[in-house]
Amino acid sequence: MIMGAENSDVVRIVFVESYPHVIFGQQKKKLALLDTERARSLSVTVAVPGSGVFVDEVKSKGVPILYLEYPSRLSVYGKAHKSESIWGKFKLFWLVLKYVFLIRKQVRLGGFDVVMCDDLRGVLTFGLAARTLGLPVVYWDNTDEPNGVYDVIATFIVTDYIFLSEAVRCKYPRMLRRFMSTVRDAPKIPTGVSLEKFDRGNSIRSELGFEKKDIVFAIIGSITYRKGHDRIFSLFHELVKKLPMAKLLVVGETNSTQNDEQFNSLLLNQNHPNIIFTGYRADIENIMHTIDVLLVPSRHEGQGQVVTQAMACRKPVIGSKVGGIQEAIVDGGTGVLIDGDDGDGWFNAMLSLGSNPSLCDRMGLAGRHRVEQLYEWGSETGRLFDVIEAAARVVKPC
Repeated sequence: MIMGAENSDVVRIVFVESYPHVIFGQQKKKLALLDTERARSLSVTVAVPGSGVFVDEVKSKGVPILYLEYPSRLSVYGKAHKSESIWGKFKLFWLVLKYVFLIRKQVRLGGFDVVMCDDLRGVLTFGLAARTLGLPVVYWDNTDEPNGVYDVIATFIVTDYIFLSEAVRCKYPRMLRRFMSTVRDAPKIPTGVSLEKFDRGNSIRSELGFEKKDIVFAIIGSITYRKGHDRIFSLFHELVKKLPMAKLLVVGETNSTQNDEQFNSLLLNQNHPNIIFTGYRADIENIMHTIDVLLVPSRHEGQGQVVTQAMACRKPVIGSKVGGIQEAIVDGGTGVLIDGDDGDGWFNAMLSLGSNPSLCDRMGLAGRHRVEQLYEWGSETGRLFDVIEAAARVVKPC
């Protein structure tokens, strides 16, 4: 047995991470879950298809790792497979089946009680293997971007859904939301914010080269088309003409060759002295205390945990009117919601907040109150573990 828990009452959980080579929002959530007291009281293993920075972090926490390496053709990001030919998809199907049988053997040897996935790839591989053994599969679905037939297939594998926001639930076909109880009645559990952690953050404006008079806007997250950096870059030159002290802090890195190309294009076309790229930063709590306004111009977003993190630090947020962003932000109260491609809307909102510190303060205070009421880390993670343990108890008598 991989876990080796002697107490039969201990719930043995597998957290599946399909992308261990990066640490973005999905991986940060899982690492934070592993730090909770609830996780330490359970028997948790993290299953990964390879090594990477995420694995290093998990090891540093003393959490067991289950390695199940992908065949090389499965190791690329999921969207790359959509361009496969029919024959290519057929061969891919057989690769997945062989991989599922490998997982099945390891899960049976491990004696696990429940599997928790938070991405579709994990559900269609590890989740499928677990279901063939009669184990429950909990899927904390965190993206509002539809995946067509794959979302439908997942509903026949997943025993317990958790949705990051109502926007995530709504990506499923209406018939499933109406008649399939696992989708219709699934709880909504957003990513909570550790107020204690973010209250410990400090401003690092001088370290990043900002002066007190600068107005620091920021985009924080992986640099991808989905995150919408281009929407802000296209107007920033003109904004600086109206607001000379405006600075744009870009925190994050790319996660694939395709996104590297996009990043390089951004660099070539947006070489502006007021735009500062930091790459990946682990100290997001310090970044949030450094900035004046957070920008979230995403094209798709299940929730956008940076939204609530900024609100916890009393910062206003200008966000796209999509997905879970529009559930977290109160338009005109804790920030401003903009139709994603409305360049004038983004420009005017940035100009308005950048010119009005008292408005920023007022929205920031309202955002903090909203996080305290709806997004506190302890209560939200407690609900998450309640679902996972309840799923395990269905097949594991007390």
